[in-house]
Amino acid sequence: MGKSKKRKLIDLPILKEIKTKDMFIADNIAGYDSTPIPEDIRFIEDLAVIHLKSFDHFINFSLTDRCNTITIYLRTCFMDGDNLLVVGKDGRYIIGYGYLKNHSTLLLKGQDSDYELFIPFTDISFIAAVISSGMNPYII
Repeated sequence: MGKSKKRKLIDLPILKEIKTKDMFIADNIAGYDSTPIPEDIRFIEDLAVIHLKSFDHFINFSLTDRCNTITIYLRTCFMDGDNLLVVGKDGRYIIGYGYLKNHSTLLLKGQDSDYELFIPFTDISFIAAVISSGMNPYII
């Protein structure tokens, strides 16, 4: 059986919307959420919480149906199979396991691989890693 990662509790900003710049300005922060994160994450200033109800056009390939909150890690380097949040220039929010298809296309898949979506990098405005997801009973 695998060893579970140690976690620490951190107050992370809850973002109202995802913007490509000025994401952490005061007007875009709805509050703070005490969130358990893995201890091996060094740059906590690159973490944020997002309530999924704030997404208008949301496609979910990899999260459970009962999930309503995700914690994202803002970074620019990803590995094949990382759980990603991708925001398209058309306003779609997509969460799935990402794979580099070729030099210009990202493939997003579901857990069971029944669903997949090819997205050209030119159609993407934002990418972040989803490091955790969960159900917050206080979000309606």
